[in-house]
Amino acid sequence: MASVTPEPLSWRRRLGTQVIVGITLLVAFSLTAILVATTRTLTARSLERASIDLETARTAFDRLTDDRSAFAAAQAVLVTRLPVFRAHMADPRLAADFATLQAMADEYRQQLKADFCVVTDHTGRWTARAGWPLDGQPDVVRAVITKAVAGAPSQAITVVGGGLFLLVSEPARFADEVVGTLTVGVALDDAVASRLAELTNSEVTLVADRHLYASSLTGATRAALSALVVSDTSLASSAGAVRNRMVGGREYVYGEFPLDDGQHGRSRLVLLQDWEPVRQSVTELRFRLLGTGLAIFAVAVGAGVLFSRRMVRPLQDIAKAAGHIAAGDWSRRVPVRGSAESVLMAHAFNDMTASLLHWYKEARERDDQLRQSQKMEAIGRLAGGVAHDFNNLLTLMRGYAQLLEASMESDDPRRADVREILEAADRAAGLTRQLLAFGRRQLVTPRPLALDAIIENLQQMLGRLLDENIALTSTAQPDLWRVRADAGQIEQVVINLVINARDAMPNGGTLHIELKNEVLSERPARGGPHLPPGSYVRLSVTDSGCGMNAEMVSRIFEPFFTTKPEGRGTGLGLATVYSIVEQASGAIDVDTEVGRGTTFHVYLPRTTEPDVATEVEERSIVSPLRGAETILLVEDDDKVRRLIANGLTQSGYSVLSAAGGEQALDIVRAHPHHIHLLLTDVVMPGLNGREVSERVLAIRPSTRILFMSGHSDDSLLRSGIETSGTHFIQKPFPMEALVSKIVELLRGTVQ
Repeated sequence: MASVTPEPLSWRRRLGTQVIVGITLLVAFSLTAILVATTRTLTARSLERASIDLETARTAFDRLTDDRSAFAAAQAVLVTRLPVFRAHMADPRLAADFATLQAMADEYRQQLKADFCVVTDHTGRWTARAGWPLDGQPDVVRAVITKAVAGAPSQAITVVGGGLFLLVSEPARFADEVVGTLTVGVALDDAVASRLAELTNSEVTLVADRHLYASSLTGATRAALSALVVSDTSLASSAGAVRNRMVGGREYVYGEFPLDDGQHGRSRLVLLQDWEPVRQSVTELRFRLLGTGLAIFAVAVGAGVLFSRRMVRPLQDIAKAAGHIAAGDWSRRVPVRGSAESVLMAHAFNDMTASLLHWYKEARERDDQLRQSQKMEAIGRLAGGVAHDFNNLLTLMRGYAQLLEASMESDDPRRADVREILEAADRAAGLTRQLLAFGRRQLVTPRPLALDAIIENLQQMLGRLLDENIALTSTAQPDLWRVRADAGQIEQVVINLVINARDAMPNGGTLHIELKNEVLSERPARGGPHLPPGSYVRLSVTDSGCGMNAEMVSRIFEPFFTTKPEGRGTGLGLATVYSIVEQASGAIDVDTEVGRGTTFHVYLPRTTEPDVATEVEERSIVSPLRGAETILLVEDDDKVRRLIANGLTQSGYSVLSAAGGEQALDIVRAHPHHIHLLLTDVVMPGLNGREVSERVLAIRPSTRILFMSGHSDDSLLRSGIETSGTHFIQKPFPMEALVSKIVELLRGTVQ
């Protein structure tokens, strides 16, 4: 069987590729998920931290303004409680002295470290305005002073003269009466924003009415934020929100917070915290994660490739081993290596291969046996088909040769020629019996046999078969078990094995026959007889001949197979032995080697049936038997019928001949005297022998019945004749044997 080369796998279908792709996708998805989750978490936490920082900065700004307001208010209270200040407020003459009041207000401004100072009387009229940058009085300022005139301190952040100021107004009391107010303003400029930025790590910007008044920013960033405040109307509506915005090409965390309640102006605190450090941290973290992921990917790919190779290698070993096994190399085994699973898989495959090999050999043996059985069946059918006509011809040949010999004088030289004819007919009859035995169609009478007795009776005949340079010996185990078989067939087995041994020793040698009891405990795994456990008698025939090779051994039981020269063997000897042994429920085995001789072992099952005395058939008739009874002969072959009738008539019998069953019945009905014996063929056209015998017995119950046939046992069974329990003689037969059978039957000596 040719080895089938499997189609190479494409790289996409290889396990290594699939493992690498799977690892790549797994690492890519995992790394992406980690990067996204980490970036979002870090961004969210950074934004949350920035929001807290901005809220802290706003609180710091509120605390700064509150501190300044508290300081200004405290100083204003001290000033308003001074007798000089109350005297100027209470005395109309002093209150009308604007220069004195103006100087006093400027002195108070300097003491309070304010940018301007406004003094009013109890009606809210301005009496002095030191450092005031405007000519007019803004509404926010009047509102603050009005609250103070009413007796309530007040403060506000508002735009005054192009600057953003913190206003603080305190009432001046004399007893419980408000005699005037003192209002100071502190500028909220870049210096204040810068100091606050240093404290909060944030950029601080003060915005009012969409105009930037103070900021810790400088340069282009300040200009960009100023432009953004002026142009982006959404800033005013997002007060209190914290988000990321681009300012001057740089990203910041942006937050706006109102500086007043909206009653005195729209002023806002804008806080910025640089986002670039966070972005750099995120970017750096991404690169680190990416590097770590690539390292993990490289390790995973290496581990995956190693794993796939460890997995693929045993599979490749199994595939290669399977290919060799498919090509007929059953000795191939998978190497046991790799992981525990691979070792387990290799052991399982090797065990499976061993089991398959066992069953493969078993199947081949069964197949060989089946073919052998089919050949035997075919030859048997052929033999059974021609046996009848051939035996009829042999009956004629032998019968007329006997008649011719009987008519000659004892010194007639032609008697030798007649004897040759008789011997040739006997050999042809023997060949027919071999064919029938080979096809299991020979008439057999199995009974308990003692094989040692049969071997002993055959000693003289076997000696004549062997050449003088061959030494024959035999041994038998004491108390040898009995077997159930046909004696004639066992003799045929022994003779064929001895002849086969003789032909294997052309230059002489030794031949030994051994009989031994043997108990088979179990069926052998390899070689030996294929028999169920039990007790057997083993017949062994051993020669010292040339032996046989394995090819010859595989064919020795085939019909017509022979190693002898043409004309010296039929090729049916061992095939017949094989068929007879199997028919007896036994087995045959051969042990041989070229140059060391051959031993055939025949195993026959033991029987416990009681012994039956061995009948010794007479090989010749010493004195001719005669009779005077009436015999009805029924035979469809005219020549055979005339020959048998002539021979029976010469032996003294009165013969009534019939060519068929209907004619025989007419004779039975018409014949007035007693008919002692019905001698009928079994297989005939119309009524067969059994039907004729039944009808004859219905008319003449005392008539004895003797069947004859040249057909095989198969044909007789199909005709309803069981030869083992019926008086029967097989064609071809010598006339003396027929007369002897008739005499024994009519005289009641046949059991």
